[in-house]
This record gives sequence, C-alpha cells and structure tokens, in this order.
Amino acid sequence: PTPDQVDAEAALSAPEAGDVGVGYAWGDVGRLLRRYQQQGPDLYPLAFNLNNSLAGRQQIGALMQALPHMPQVTALLLQNNSIDDWALQLLVTALQHPSRGCVGIICLDLGYNRLGQGSTVMLTSLLHRPPKAARAASLTTESVVLGLSSGLMNKAPAQTMQNMPGPAAAPASHPLLTQLVLAGNPVGDSGAEVVCKLVATGDSLLQLLDLSRCGITERLAGCLQGLLEGARWVKWSDKHAAG
Repeated sequence: PTPDQVDAEAALSAPEAGDVGVGYAWGDVGRLLRRYQQQGPDLYPLAFNLNNSLAGRQQIGALMQALPHMPQVTALLLQNNSIDDWALQLLVTALQHPSRGCVGIICLDLGYNRLGQGSTVMLTSLLHRPPKAARAASLTTESVVLGLSSGLMNKAPAQTMQNMPGPAAAPASHPLLTQLVLAGNPVGDSGAEVVCKLVATGDSLLQLLDLSRCGITERLAGCLQGLLEGARWVKWSDKHAAG
C-alpha cells in the first residue's frame, strides 16, 4: 500500500487509549513511510534512520503504526529524539508483538534520548527470552556486528550497512537484539547492571552494547569488564571498551 492508503486505514482505526500523545497526527504515519522509502540504497530497505527526526515522544505512536509496513527493516536508529521511558514502553510493545510491529528489528540505537534507570528493565524482553519461549522459538537471524554505536556511526553508511542481515524467515517470536546503543542516556549503574547481567548470564544474542556517557561509575565499570568477556564488542564508558 502507498503511504496515503496507510494513513487512510490508520484514520479508521484509532490507537489504543494512552498509546499516543496530544500532538499525534494521522499524517505522521505517511510521512514516516515516505521518509523510509526515500532513503538511499545504503540504508533502504534494511535500516530506518530517524536520528534527530521525530517531533517528540508522541510520534512513537505514528512509528508503531508505520512499522508493520516495513517488514524488511532490521536496524532502527532513533538517536536524539527526546524518547523517554513512556515512549520506550510503547516502542518495546510494538517490537515484541509481530502483529503490531516489524518482526525483524535486531539493531536498536536509542542514543542521547531521555531514558532513565528503569528503561533497561523495559528492554529485557528484547534481550532475553523466558525459558519456555526460548525452547519454542526458532530464530534464523545471523548475529553480526554492524557498528551502529555512536562511535562507529561516523563511518560511511555503505560501510556500516553492507553486512546487514535480512529479516528472519518466519520466526516463531520476535528476534532478540544483537546490537543496542544507549549512549548518552542517564541509566546509571543500576540500569547498566540489568543489561550486563542479561548479556553475561542469559541467552542474550547481544554482540554490540554501547553504554558510554551513561553515568556509570568506575567501580561498576571494573565489575562489568569481567561480566562481559563473552561479548564481541562492548563499550560502557568513554574510558573502557572491550572487543
């Protein structure tokens, strides 16, 4: 369907109560789809770059409506959009329910938003599958390092995306993230510890984790170094990186 047709369909079915803010406009869905389709070949169709692009958290509602029409997207870049914990919860809900969102997101860049210490708990379902779900799920998405962290996004887009994997073939459930960027969000020690314990002790597929400029203390950074030895590339402060 065209962006205009999607807008018309969305206008006939109002979102769930509380899903969108007062500034939400139905035309935003079509605008997002057009932006996605007009990206260069280095991004389209596997990545959607919305860095510095959303007009506040209320547009997460529009993104939720647009994602089902982008089935090939595997990377979602959302840096510097004033996304807070409320908006993050909406986004996570969309990503973990295939009927409401794109089922192929494995790389999520949330750098430099307004996520607090509790935000990492919301991301648990995208990083770790409960035991029963883990046994039932059949994931075919290849885990690769694509360099979507804040420090690596300075590379040419073509270099960044050339090894982007395609979407999983009819997964039984949503895929787990292989890359997560939280740089510049004040998640602090408690928020960082939640993510790191999942990576170290759970069934997480995470291979790139950026927690730079997140207010992590030197004491915790030292502890994390031992926890995260199994990850391919991890950055948890401006002074500490492991690869």
